[in-house]
Amino acid sequence: MKQWLSWFSVGWLVGIAQLIPGVSGSTVAVVLNRYQPFIQAVNGVVAAPFRFRLSHGVVGVTVLGAGASLVINAGVMAWLLDQYSVGVYGVFLVLILLSVPVLYRKWTGYRLPHLVGSAVCGFLLGWLMTAVCPPSSDAATQLSVVDSVLSGFVAMGTMVVPGISGSMMLVFMGTYDAIVLAVAQLNVRALMGLGVGAVWGGLVMVKLVDFVLKRFPLLSYCVIMSLVLASVPVLWVHIIVL
Repeated sequence: MKQWLSWFSVGWLVGIAQLIPGVSGSTVAVVLNRYQPFIQAVNGVVAAPFRFRLSHGVVGVTVLGAGASLVINAGVMAWLLDQYSVGVYGVFLVLILLSVPVLYRKWTGYRLPHLVGSAVCGFLLGWLMTAVCPPSSDAATQLSVVDSVLSGFVAMGTMVVPGISGSMMLVFMGTYDAIVLAVAQLNVRALMGLGVGAVWGGLVMVKLVDFVLKRFPLLSYCVIMSLVLASVPVLWVHIIVL
């Protein structure tokens, strides 16, 4: 019983982290010394999805804790976004910028020229995204099934990479506000799309991300940092417009 409560607590804290752009849920798991056991449990589920083992229980209880945390705490975040959107996005921007030196020191072989190249590519990508999909004050009410599935896929897929915030990727995609509001309001259609995307993200991206990080670590770091920094112009435009 104590073991399951421990995993539920881990899921709860990871769920809170997933609501805050710039804060990585997997980093929380690393700090709690649960990251490697959880990844091993996910791999065990992927290897034998229909044979119930201890790994199935670990993944199930952790996901249950994260889901409960998201549903309960999303209401608070939705209220903050509605009442203090500029201040909230300003805090998100600071958190993302603070995550850059943390990642820079963490990655072996990642040097200043790589950071500069990632920054240039990231800022260009971010400005391009804001030009193609400019933010609007009613964006939070618009969420298609495709958006919810892709958001679930990306959020779960990026969650397995320590230092990368799944919610930060949702900010970059422009679906963060809508997802938080859908979870807070228990929008069944959106939640089903998120669930389908999250399951596929967990099954596919865990293996893919693990493979790419092992085979092409430096290229992976450059891409990840570019995506992190692409969120900066996206958030800045949100602050100006909203």
